[in-house]
Amino acid sequence: MSSMTKPRKAWVLIIVGAVMTLGSGVTGFVWLNRVPDLHPVSFGERLELTATGSGTVTIFTSTGQSSAPTCRVTTHDGGEVVLGEPHRYQQSEGMESSYGFTGTSGTTYTVSCESPGQIGRFAVAEVSNFPKAVFVTVGSLGLLLCAAGGVLAWRKRHTPAAQSV
Repeated sequence: MSSMTKPRKAWVLIIVGAVMTLGSGVTGFVWLNRVPDLHPVSFGERLELTATGSGTVTIFTSTGQSSAPTCRVTTHDGGEVVLGEPHRYQQSEGMESSYGFTGTSGTTYTVSCESPGQIGRFAVAEVSNFPKAVFVTVGSLGLLLCAAGGVLAWRKRHTPAAQSV
């Protein structure tokens, strides 16, 4: 192996690893901060949503309310859906995630929200799940490549040069 091959490989590993780690971090940050398109209606109205996939559905309500609005979700056959905390908190355009539930693909949900004495709006959206394992794996692999490149460069610096005879 030539004397230039090891340092070049080390730098390639370091650069590729850094790009993978930073790319994973930036992409994850952008993914976590994106809010779905919202089409709000006034409190007291009803919205229907037919889930396109099985996953998280979030109810967004107007920010700045003195008390949380009361929301009710039913399936098309009248079954009551239990609401919980939103999968993750998001805020955009005067709306914030207030409630969440798990939707089933193909099921139609009717959502209504009200807050007596308060004017406000609400919207419903399917929120894509954040693939944590993918981002952690890619970021970790990037860190490992950086470390391998660093070790390779360190070994090259600290390996005595072969002496000519």
